[in-house]
Amino acid sequence: MSAKSELQLLAERLKRTREAKNLNQADWCRFVGIEPQAWSNYENAVRRISIDQAIKVCVATGASLDWIYRGHLSGLPVELVTALQAKIDKRSRYKAVNLREES
Repeated sequence: MSAKSELQLLAERLKRTREAKNLNQADWCRFVGIEPQAWSNYENAVRRISIDQAIKVCVATGASLDWIYRGHLSGLPVELVTALQAKIDKRSRYKAVNLREES
């Protein structure tokens, strides 16, 4: 299994941020002011989000450029960190259940 590329990790953080706000892509794009096709490209690791677009995410959510580009949680609003952690925990529990069922 190969390590994920930086672009894939960036795309995952963008998707997690959107999911932490409990928004589908269409609602998210209206919320942050980014075109749906562009956002889809970012979330699917087709294109890297530009600084200008990332700043829109930061302004709308309180996320930081350090979170978006580097994965650093420090400096994020508590409610965003809590929501991000809840999504990660939920995925981890789901994967653990699936692994047990496959065994």
